[in-house]
Amino acid sequence: GLYKAESIAFLSAVSFFDLQLLIRMDIDALWIARGLEDEAIAYFQEHPNTGMMGAFPHSEEGYEWPRALIQRQMGFRGWLSGPKRHALLRKLVDTARSKGYKIGEHVIGGASILSPKFIQKLSDQGWLLRDEIYRMKLQEDHLFSLLCRAAGLEIGDFGAPGKPMSIAWRGLYEPPQALLDGGKKLIHSTRGYKDINEDQVRAFFRERRERESRPEIATT
Repeated sequence: GLYKAESIAFLSAVSFFDLQLLIRMDIDALWIARGLEDEAIAYFQEHPNTGMMGAFPHSEEGYEWPRALIQRQMGFRGWLSGPKRHALLRKLVDTARSKGYKIGEHVIGGASILSPKFIQKLSDQGWLLRDEIYRMKLQEDHLFSLLCRAAGLEIGDFGAPGKPMSIAWRGLYEPPQALLDGGKKLIHSTRGYKDINEDQVRAFFRERRERESRPEIATT
């Protein structure tokens, strides 16, 4: 369902807006500081062949599950259960691998930044609202990372030290103040950090926003 919903959103975005980027966020992601969009736009301008950005692990940690699912659907049983899906998936994977894709590689789900070039390619290639793609049953982050590489585009790591994203599968990698001190601007997941629950995480950032938005009172 998420693939279909995002397909509609991407088609609408590319049809009605002059995009410089598109930021997609899960409901437990949070934008915590200013300047993210400026950094992302500058990165796309400096690296025009980048299609999407996020926390992109290079160690292949976490590749196992999507790799096994993709390989299973590319096998004989995958062909028996869905010949059209099988044919399209093999084509996508073969094309992506010819451009350096490792089966299962992906940005970590939770939040990602897409370039208008990538969204346009998704539309032009007919890869949105496609039943064969919907039936691949891949998670959103696995699927769009594959499509990005099949489109001949690169994936940028915006989650490395010094970069503005901190994306963990469950909870936060660091306490809220440490994320701010480290220059992070988009985080996932607000579900908590150690003994800090989601309400407390959100209250911390809410209080900070409210404090920054208050006009300064002149004193004499």
